[in-house]
Amino acid sequence: MTQMIRNALLFVLLLALVGCSSTTFVYNRLDFIIPWYMGKYVGLDRDQKTFLDDQLQPFLSWHRTEELPAYLLLLDGMEQTLDAEVSQAQVAEIATQFEDAWDRIEWRALEWMLALGEELSREQLEQFTESLREKQVEYEEEYLPRTDEEYRQEAYENLEDSVQDFMGRLDSEQRGYLDQAAQDMRRADTIWLRERAEWLERREVLLQREEGWQQGIRDALATREQTTSAEYLEIFEHNSQVIFRALAQVANVRSDKQDRRLRKKLADFRGVSIAAINGFAMGGGLEVALACDIRIAEEQAQMALPEAKVGLLPCAGGTQRLTQLVGLGWAKRIILCGERVKASVAHEIGLVEEIVPTGTALERAMALAEQVSQQSPISVAACKRLIHSASDITISKGLADERSEFVDLFSTEDQREGVNAFLEKRKPQWKNC
Repeated sequence: MTQMIRNALLFVLLLALVGCSSTTFVYNRLDFIIPWYMGKYVGLDRDQKTFLDDQLQPFLSWHRTEELPAYLLLLDGMEQTLDAEVSQAQVAEIATQFEDAWDRIEWRALEWMLALGEELSREQLEQFTESLREKQVEYEEEYLPRTDEEYRQEAYENLEDSVQDFMGRLDSEQRGYLDQAAQDMRRADTIWLRERAEWLERREVLLQREEGWQQGIRDALATREQTTSAEYLEIFEHNSQVIFRALAQVANVRSDKQDRRLRKKLADFRGVSIAAINGFAMGGGLEVALACDIRIAEEQAQMALPEAKVGLLPCAGGTQRLTQLVGLGWAKRIILCGERVKASVAHEIGLVEEIVPTGTALERAMALAEQVSQQSPISVAACKRLIHSASDITISKGLADERSEFVDLFSTEDQREGVNAFLEKRKPQWKNC
């Protein structure tokens, strides 16, 4: 994958994690997305699909246990950024964090991709290569004939559509910032397509599967930054900073209504997160668990926030979320006194929802996640928003919001599907809309 493709995706993640209403965007649905994506490029037979499923299991396990918690903290940081004036540097930092996350996914995924590559026939590899060639031609026919004016108009429309998806209708000042950004961007399509074509040629040679081809692909990916032209990197950096500046400008003049929509969108990306605590959850580890919706602890688990012992404090939501969960008294004991609590105490004070035998926390968490997956995604998202807002608003406001969300759900396809499935005594096929 070229630098342009990677960072184009990062920009999409920043602006429009579109098509998904929760952590389903890439994070907890990789088990569905990967086979589907592979199927767009090469047809796998039954044995190859089974092989792919087996290869994916350790990758998906790593992703659920290590990447999802990091993703939740990243969303926390994005929400906290909105509490004050947003700077261009802050937007750039968020983009960097997404890029780092993508790099981790990419490198972890490389090994199962190489293993699958060994299983493909020559005909399948040619099918894969031909699909990429056809996509190259499609890109060239779509992008290269555009005039500079058409390029900038399309850039503006893409920016406007993405930002409005998050914030709703923009005012003239906000549209002006995006229009200026589109005017300031430098054309990158020609050089990007050239870089992509060169990368495809290198990959075609490697996919001849001569001796050492797997290491050749690893080396090619590891050195892709060095093999990317300086001209392209310069254009990409320029356009990135132009976009980051515009996003900060638009965010800083958002209305209260736009702010509510933006925060609602970010909250929806969380989905339902369940922490499985099987040992010592100390400091940042406990804060990750606190950011989750439900916490399951094994009987031997222990939890603490010991930052004050080294002259620091819990800075990833520890002081706030712990207090909401266990109240002032126990929050002060755990944070101010540096007290470590066992699973039994954590359960008594409401820090965890359930205690399970040693070695079964992940299994129990996955069982609960399966229960969640049977509910309508948009209904779950609406319920979660209402639950989270309950502590910050009056009961009358909460009841009004509840009625409003209820009415909104009546116009969704999922509501009709849920009722029909109930009447027809079958499982619903949620469309998340």
